[in-house]
Amino acid sequence: MKNLLSILIFCFILFIGIKAECLAQTKIEIDSLDSKNNFKSSSCDTIKTIRNPFNKGNFIAWQDLVKGRISGVQITPYDGSPGANFSIIMRGAASLNRDEQPLIYLNDMPITFGSDEFGNLLSTINPKDIDSIQFLKNASETVAFGAGAHNGVILINMKEASTRKKLDISFTNAASFSFRKNQIDVLNSDEYRSEMINFLEGNQEDLNLLGNSDTDWQDEVYRTGFGRDHHLSAAGNINKFKYRLGIGLSNKDGVLKKSNYKRNSIHLNISKEFFNSLQLTFNANLSDSQENVGNKEAISDAYSFDPTLPANENSGAYYYHEHYGRWYSMNPLWRINNSKNKLNTKQEYWQLNAKYNLPFIDGLALSGLLSKNITDADRITAFEYSENNYSFYNSEDTHYRSNTNLQKIKLDYDLKLNGFVSKLIGGIYYQNQTIREEFERNLEYGESIIKEWFRPKGELKSYGGMFDIEFLDKYTIGTVYRRNKAKDSDYHIDYSGVYFSWNLGKEGFLNTSSLFDEFTLRASYGLHGKSNIKNKYLVPERHHSTNIGIDFSSFNHRLSTSIEYYHLKHKNVIGLIQIAAGSGYSNSILRNIGYISNKGIELSVFAEPIVSKQLKWLLQFNASYNKNELDRFKANDINHLSLPGNYCITSKLIGQIDT
Repeated sequence: MKNLLSILIFCFILFIGIKAECLAQTKIEIDSLDSKNNFKSSSCDTIKTIRNPFNKGNFIAWQDLVKGRISGVQITPYDGSPGANFSIIMRGAASLNRDEQPLIYLNDMPITFGSDEFGNLLSTINPKDIDSIQFLKNASETVAFGAGAHNGVILINMKEASTRKKLDISFTNAASFSFRKNQIDVLNSDEYRSEMINFLEGNQEDLNLLGNSDTDWQDEVYRTGFGRDHHLSAAGNINKFKYRLGIGLSNKDGVLKKSNYKRNSIHLNISKEFFNSLQLTFNANLSDSQENVGNKEAISDAYSFDPTLPANENSGAYYYHEHYGRWYSMNPLWRINNSKNKLNTKQEYWQLNAKYNLPFIDGLALSGLLSKNITDADRITAFEYSENNYSFYNSEDTHYRSNTNLQKIKLDYDLKLNGFVSKLIGGIYYQNQTIREEFERNLEYGESIIKEWFRPKGELKSYGGMFDIEFLDKYTIGTVYRRNKAKDSDYHIDYSGVYFSWNLGKEGFLNTSSLFDEFTLRASYGLHGKSNIKNKYLVPERHHSTNIGIDFSSFNHRLSTSIEYYHLKHKNVIGLIQIAAGSGYSNSILRNIGYISNKGIELSVFAEPIVSKQLKWLLQFNASYNKNELDRFKANDINHLSLPGNYCITSKLIGQIDT
């Protein structure tokens, strides 16, 4: 069965820098994983890295820094409030019943998006302290990160001390204004009154409820938001003791009244080298944020509430209909000011990294990592309603706390040679990750009080390795492997990938060409989710990825182009199937129901038309085409399938598969 969704994404971004000697080099780089991540570098990796300066603006969340900069990556905020959560999808959806967000790492520490209930937990990271953001999309790059990495991986690298001075202080102060670009065209008071007279057809009781005002309710609920951001950093290098401290204060109002986001943040990086062979690095990222969320139901009320009525009565009280149930909407301003929705979030990231270059073998290094992430979030929502002799109050107090610990030990080998084999890269690692969560909710609806809580915990052990060999300084082949195993379980899940690259720029027929500075052909294949779990009703999803790409640059690297074709096959897709009432504890059940296929082409172009001491003109263009197909569903399940809103099945069943 094939019927589906084709998505064409087209982005064009223009960057102009005046007095460019004050700016760092800006470009989309084709990078490779380094020792800060799971493995050493490989010439086959195609990680796209965005470095400072990022997108310009007084941003709360890091996602705004890179929006529109990477082909095949869709970054969409759920709404326009400051601190709102984001959806990030790389190369289309891969599942019907699971989160499609990529994995995100902050300096090697996995972090979580969090549920919409607790806002955007990633907004606790101050964009001013970010050095670079890397996007991994191909399977040969992502298999080293295990479960969930088939959706892609994003690596956020925080700033480190790079100055040679003993003390370097920087202070930035930014202000911004936010406003609605346009508004929904609705009936004014005269048009509304005329329509209601025709609709009510002489019903004088209801006609008497119409007023004599001319109120634009959208003007009543929206405003111009003001934002301010202050950031102070101090960095230095004293006898190979490097340090950087960043302190940030952010405060931003939303365009919806009573919406606001405040954040206080501290980032600390310390590193010290001993004996020219031992490197110790300590990172800490602390934040405390408060978010007030305006009542978003007031937005729909502003589109439908009676414009003939005033916002307030003569007494100053909010105006509302006595016959509310007949009019199906509330005074929007009254709804906003009688609602409370406040979120307090504290985040802590602690990390200690040690790397030792072993003296008895050139290129061999041993490293260890200890990381801790603590999230503490409280949300309080309340709404009070009072009319005549009737009053109603409900509230919800929700607390979430998570404690994630990661320990990793890794052995890397990186050696350049002269001869037929020109480079060897290898690595093995073992890591243990534990997470403990606490969730508690207290609900009060009128006179009813309800309490909910759960405290799940889990432990995951992983080990893996990679091997990369380069021939004649132009041919590279390699493989990556990882295995995940939960504590006290006999089951495991494997992840593996292979890759190849050919540097045609070093071949004789292109080496003498003046057209290309570099020209590389690459290909990779990866498999996520192979396991020894045997269950005829439900098995883990398996994700197959094939990628072919070319990268080339011209005009002394001032024009760089990357073109890539990918084909992703997601097998054993898990979906929610409706079953007959009374046949189980629920009327739905999870089953493996079919395949999803994603195909697409991505294009990225970066150009520097003008580079001088006075002016730097940078151009970036990217475009992507992605086609998603829901395919090969079981005949007995297709008529009972529950799909999320992004999917629609309209074609007829033309075949089936058997298991």
